[in-house]
Amino acid sequence: HSLGEQNKNVKNKKDNADGPELMKRTVSEIFDIPIHYFIRVDFQGFVKIVNSLGGVTIDVPENLNDPLYPDKQLIGYEPLFIKAGTQKMTGELALKYARSRQTTSDFARAKRQQQIISAIKDKAMNLNYLSYPQKINQLISAVGEHVRTDMQLKEIQRLLEIVKDIPSDKIISYVLDNSATGLLTNYNEGGYYLIP
Repeated sequence: HSLGEQNKNVKNKKDNADGPELMKRTVSEIFDIPIHYFIRVDFQGFVKIVNSLGGVTIDVPENLNDPLYPDKQLIGYEPLFIKAGTQKMTGELALKYARSRQTTSDFARAKRQQQIISAIKDKAMNLNYLSYPQKINQLISAVGEHVRTDMQLKEIQRLLEIVKDIPSDKIISYVLDNSATGLLTNYNEGGYYLIP
């Protein structure tokens, strides 16, 4: 995604795919599954979504201590500590929980991000949010320019209709990592890589 965004305006480039299009194509090629759509939400949009739901409840598996979490101006630090256990999080805290990386791995961060996405879905379901197209429209209007997608509103509504009938315990999330049971392994040759 990042590479596509960086190179989308480069002249004489053979591939004119922007970030989302390059990401969709790459994921499709790697996993041999079609990726038809994307939804991209920036940080402000994420905060607005979580806050519009009244926050989310997260079971924090272990204390998260990040003394080097960046402040809003990105010139100093705003130390972050989240105690293990069930925590109700505002959009701002959920974003910090999802972004913190200093004292954990990128793999742990990916797991936290999946945990938050699941919590957003569960909260929206508990509020019966997904059953009312007008609430979905209000949410889309509220996040406005903070969301980008190639889906039409009717496609989003249909997707939400399908998703609401899938029990959370039937959703399988997996972080590709280099753990003993992971699908990746370390490779050191001229740099540090993870390979299948």
